[in-house]
Amino acid sequence: MASVGAVLSVGALTVTFSLATLGLQFILFKKSLAERWSESSPLTLLLLSNIAASFVYIFVSLQWALIALGVISNHIGFVFLLPVAFAYSFTAFHDFATIGLFLQRIHFILVPTVNVKRTNKEISKGVLIASGAVSLLELVLHSSHFDASEEILRTCNSYCLDVRSAKRIFELVFYLILLPLVIVLLGATFAFLYRRFKSENQSNRETMMHSYILCLFIPKIFLKVLPGTVDLFLLVFDMKLAQFTGPYSPCVSSVIYFLTTFLYVIMQRKESRPLQPSQEQEIRLLSKAGPQPDLVDLRSQKIAFSRGLDFPNYFHRGIPHLPLVAGVPTLIFLWNIFSKVAIAKIARDSQLLALLLLGVVVSAISHIPNAVLWLLFGTGLLPNSLELQWCLLMGAMVTHCTSVFYDLCGIGLIIHRVAVFWSPLVSSKRWVKPIVWVMVVLSVLFSIILVAVDIVYTKADLHYSQECLSMNCLVQADSTNRVVFVIIKLITSVAHVGFGIAFLILIRTAELFHKTSTFHKINGFVKYLFFIRVVFEIVPFLIDCILSITIKFSLIYYVGAYSKFGWSVDALATAVLYYLMMERKTNNVSLKSFHSDKMTRGHMKMQAKEKNMKKQEALRKSQGFDHKGAAQKSLVYKCPICMTQNVHLKSYKEHFAAKHPNAPLPPELADA
Repeated sequence: MASVGAVLSVGALTVTFSLATLGLQFILFKKSLAERWSESSPLTLLLLSNIAASFVYIFVSLQWALIALGVISNHIGFVFLLPVAFAYSFTAFHDFATIGLFLQRIHFILVPTVNVKRTNKEISKGVLIASGAVSLLELVLHSSHFDASEEILRTCNSYCLDVRSAKRIFELVFYLILLPLVIVLLGATFAFLYRRFKSENQSNRETMMHSYILCLFIPKIFLKVLPGTVDLFLLVFDMKLAQFTGPYSPCVSSVIYFLTTFLYVIMQRKESRPLQPSQEQEIRLLSKAGPQPDLVDLRSQKIAFSRGLDFPNYFHRGIPHLPLVAGVPTLIFLWNIFSKVAIAKIARDSQLLALLLLGVVVSAISHIPNAVLWLLFGTGLLPNSLELQWCLLMGAMVTHCTSVFYDLCGIGLIIHRVAVFWSPLVSSKRWVKPIVWVMVVLSVLFSIILVAVDIVYTKADLHYSQECLSMNCLVQADSTNRVVFVIIKLITSVAHVGFGIAFLILIRTAELFHKTSTFHKINGFVKYLFFIRVVFEIVPFLIDCILSITIKFSLIYYVGAYSKFGWSVDALATAVLYYLMMERKTNNVSLKSFHSDKMTRGHMKMQAKEKNMKKQEALRKSQGFDHKGAAQKSLVYKCPICMTQNVHLKSYKEHFAAKHPNAPLPPELADA
């Protein structure tokens, strides 16, 4: 089960993003609701669903935080069921509004002469009817599952006592699989139609609206479809994703609502900004000149986006610099780790963990100079030339090699844990050396392949451009070196996901037999690294590959060099998690040492006291005849019959006469 800290952390993120969404909505609704409804009723419903869902998610997150802390009772009641039902209902309301918005734009592209107000009215009516039906169904389902004696576990966001209930399966399939997939399919359809039937004479608002909707369905893939698929897969093994991460569903929905509102705020700001004279003149010149080579198409595409959201300009300039922002604190954390614990000691304890930290160091050292070079290139401090872009691509080649090495180190660590769980009777150190050798050999082999292919094919495939600020734009997607890197990345990604799922399945059984804190710390470290890498590196890469192959849609163009962002989060998380684990272990050791020293000092005091007493007694004996003791002994009269001692002779005589009248008198009494 997820810890109380995980529930509180996820709840804090949900409340933070929900409050940010409400703040942005307050900025948007300075214009009256009637004006926005007349412009686009489906878009207005989408913004209203963000507001309603944000309020409900804040209440539900606070409720779960109080349950996790034990402040309120964890019995299922109507007070608990009603907010949960509303949370599901408003989630469906937002999804239906998004579907309605996609249907509206697709209908406008296919039938440009349609009556806009009538279409908006029909779509809005369908969204409201579907949302009302789902809300009624949720209230019925939650009421039918009401049982006042049933208890919920504090670390789940649903009925953990009945993981395979019909209600649970319906919510999982409908909210996390079916609705997001419909949105993704409609978004992909809209992207295909927009690229094919894009009009050169469309207005500024139409360009911005299409750009906004085009970027609307991407977070659905990352944040809802993938967790829902993983949760459905874990259902086969009677497990839930919430058991590892806490109540993730409100958190990912709040992030999606925040992104939806934030993108619309950017669109509104861009709409109020007039065109520059240079842009208008350039558009007129391009329209008069007719079709031009690729460079002109690229420039016209840049001008069209500068009138709209200009996402490529923002992200292509920002994301390549993230390794510089995240790489420096990563190296600082690693420096603190190696200053407290030598790398040799870490290698003696776990060679695979030392190899992983080494992979972080090597990858950070290669990414930071490359990010600095990209920063100088993007800001114009270095003149743009073919030689400079050749140097940038060679630096990217080095980062590819180090990234593959880092990926293989993470895979080796997961394989080692799987091997330990699979064969618990075999010593864990037996698996270390073969895994290390395999990872090193594969790293060297893949690096040689990447270097050879890049040196041979990169210069021939280089697509020089003044406007592109990403390596993925400089080199064509179907070039040989890109294809080779994608194949290697696919191999490592599939291996990471496969062994990671096996690790999550086997850890459930292993935790029943291993109760040591070290065991749980290592498994928690590996588990967090697995989820972080899947969410921030593997999922965007796989989605980009699928979209590029199926509909020729480049995710890189709209979100920038996302692989840099994934590496930045992954490397920083590795350093921070290991640093926290080491600090906790150091604090426990220092506390034990304190108590041990305290006990040692007390024992030494007792020994010194005994030694001092013996020394004083020996000193008294060494001083000669003890007159006082001899005098005391001489004054003591001992009865030979009953061994009673008497101080005075008179009392001794009275004792003998009273106790032993028939016995002969001793010599001292006979003389007296």
